[in-house]
Amino acid sequence: MNTKIEFGMSLSGGPEDIIQEAKRVEDLGFEYLSGGEHFMRGSPPSSTNSILTALSVAAGATEKIRLLSAILLLPFYNPLLLAKFTTTLDIASKGRLTLGIGKELWTFVKIGVMAYSPYNLQDVYDASAQEKFKVIST
Repeated sequence: MNTKIEFGMSLSGGPEDIIQEAKRVEDLGFEYLSGGEHFMRGSPPSSTNSILTALSVAAGATEKIRLLSAILLLPFYNPLLLAKFTTTLDIASKGRLTLGIGKELWTFVKIGVMAYSPYNLQDVYDASAQEKFKVIST
């Protein structure tokens, strides 16, 4: 069994910070850059970057480091648009995107800010939707 340990770093800050950080992390030889998607995090609460936008900025500043969404909050995205956004980023980065998704649900049901109602979320997660996503993004 071959086990490979890889090292990465999480992105933070605004676009200028991301550009500098991405270049430095790639120059240091790390294997990936990552970022999570959270809303109103911290104390006091503040918003965070859109992970796909942040990774797009990092992709434009680098050439070989892998890009990882850890984690993208799936319920906030229309499946067709998500397929388009992620495919565009993957092509622009020459295949460096790894899409990590999460389906955090109940927090957002309570505050009522989702692309899908809780009653339609099963459509997003079923095998049929996953297959459609694969077809659309290839």
